[in-house]
Amino acid sequence: MTLTPPKQFLDSNSRNNDPWDHDAVCWMLEQLGPDTEWSYHNLFECGRRQASRLRSDLDRVVDAAHVCGRLGVEQLTDLFDQKRGKTVVRLRRTDPDAPEYPAYYDGSAAAQEQHMATDAEDRQAAVRLIGLLAAYEAELVESGKSRNTVHTYVDRAERFLRRVAG
Repeated sequence: MTLTPPKQFLDSNSRNNDPWDHDAVCWMLEQLGPDTEWSYHNLFECGRRQASRLRSDLDRVVDAAHVCGRLGVEQLTDLFDQKRGKTVVRLRRTDPDAPEYPAYYDGSAAAQEQHMATDAEDRQAAVRLIGLLAAYEAELVESGKSRNTVHTYVDRAERFLRRVAG
């Protein structure tokens, strides 16, 4: 069953973020009031424990966890996001007016990674290509790509190849 995403804060979701996470962040900001030190962007990224925030802004990630706890918003970990091809943290409201959440928000029923149909030859090729990632990374650096671009290209290639390698 596919649920309709929450609509209370829909107009302000111009970032194409997950609509249930978006709803939780907007709801928390509403509860915190206009004098809050949190912006949407900061609370969204810190509340979802995004990797860049864990590296560069750990104190705010901890503060966001306290805000979530105080307001009854669960931070669900290790949920696989098919669109991004990796595990993420999702936010789930527990207040009486909270929207109904899709099955993938339930840790015990988290959406499982769908595997492509691969054979032994594909898996062997993926293992060989994983061995070339360091050279690929060096090539990207030499070509003048930014550190973030290099990380994105290599990270996505590695995740894909490890998935194929199985």
